[in-house]
Amino acid sequence: MRKLISSERGLTLVEVLVTLVIMSIVSGVIYSVFTTGLKLYQKIGIEAQLRDDADYVATMILNEMYNYPPNFIKKYEEDGAEGIELIRYAPKNVEGYVVEDSTKIERDLLIYFKDNHFFIDEIKRVTEAGTEKINILNSTKLSSDSSKFTTVNGQSSSISVSCTKPELANQCPHGTIALNIFISEDKERFSNLLKTEPLELKSSFGF
Repeated sequence: MRKLISSERGLTLVEVLVTLVIMSIVSGVIYSVFTTGLKLYQKIGIEAQLRDDADYVATMILNEMYNYPPNFIKKYEEDGAEGIELIRYAPKNVEGYVVEDSTKIERDLLIYFKDNHFFIDEIKRVTEAGTEKINILNSTKLSSDSSKFTTVNGQSSSISVSCTKPELANQCPHGTIALNIFISEDKERFSNLLKTEPLELKSSFGF
């Protein structure tokens, strides 16, 4: 004859409380690891976007310089804009052969920083009633929807020229261009609780 043994004993209050405490601790650890990983992923994504935006600005400027090499570069400052002016002369052709550069300007380009943006303007200078004026033929504003140019330690983005021979600074045929970019996430457009440091890109190249 078999005897069935049954028990109606359940969990005690202490056992339930211990189980709840253990589950809350484990859940807290899992949540902390998950949120930390998510924040790190978001931060890496933001920093990568800032690098891409800074590289885009630098690439656009370099392309303009190397696609149309200037005969000389000079400093440009006007109406709060600070940058450089690149002047390229038209070649002089004789019976189909390029013999030299003429004094006729083929392309006049301004690259400058103003109102927290970089601009690339193709211009034409004209003189009216004894006053020189600038006519903008084509203007490109270098900006991004996710980032903005900022100030770091009192320094803002800029582009400037340093001439090999200071006495030719007004029309510099050879020298160095310094490009400084300070860029950060545009939190006015995209709300983000993560704290990310502004990206600093400083580069220089000769011409």
